[in-house]
Amino acid sequence: MEENKPEQEHSFLIETGEDGNKYIPARSRIQVFIETYPDYTLETHVLTDALGALAESRITDHEGRFKVNGWAYRSRDESGSFVAIAETESKQRACAFLGLGLTFGIASAETMRDVDLSDNSIINDIKKRIGKNGEGE
Repeated sequence: MEENKPEQEHSFLIETGEDGNKYIPARSRIQVFIETYPDYTLETHVLTDALGALAESRITDHEGRFKVNGWAYRSRDESGSFVAIAETESKQRACAFLGLGLTFGIASAETMRDVDLSDNSIINDIKKRIGKNGEGE
């Protein structure tokens, strides 16, 4: 079965960020994912610690085979719900890595800011939970 070519068959909502750059919002990528791949699964896992939340979203095909994943981190210091933001960003990144809405890149400028995770205990927790190959315990 031939897979759809989402860039050619769907219209994405395009918005302009505070920096003046155009981007495709997460809700648009996720909606097109649901429409384009109704038999695929988008599953998200979120880990939190004293510093913030790290989310991984994994997309599997109709036979359960891993296709792509997307990661996002949000600090507790940020405004809004840091857990919900990390979850949504990881979903939109996974959708982008699947090829949905790549016209303006994978992530918005806000997502691309530098985050130092080198001393974050959450990284060690993730390594223990999902293992080096990402297959889980």
